[in-house]
Amino acid sequence: MLQINKDFSLDAFEKGLTAIEGGEDVLQLPNRIVANALGNMTSLMQLIVTWARQASDNAILRLHATSENDIALKNFAHTSFGITALNMANKVEFVSGALLVVKTLS
Repeated sequence: MLQINKDFSLDAFEKGLTAIEGGEDVLQLPNRIVANALGNMTSLMQLIVTWARQASDNAILRLHATSENDIALKNFAHTSFGITALNMANKVEFVSGALLVVKTLS
């Protein structure tokens, strides 16, 4: 599992790219990032896009939220990296392992 911490840095970006190259299919993201520079946030979003493009169909985005009603999910979805991850992921699961059901327009 590629686990990103709140103190995401460019070192973590490089380690993340190595993990993705190794075939890591599970990405766990925090609800917020304490970024010291704009470049860190941009790097995280690039890491998410790279993970989503290279991951298999079984790739999972793991959230720290417990359910669809958890404020943590709302907070996550209101971040630039959160909305990027939610839009790019094939599957999204809560910390419990339950899948987030995505409703689509028909």
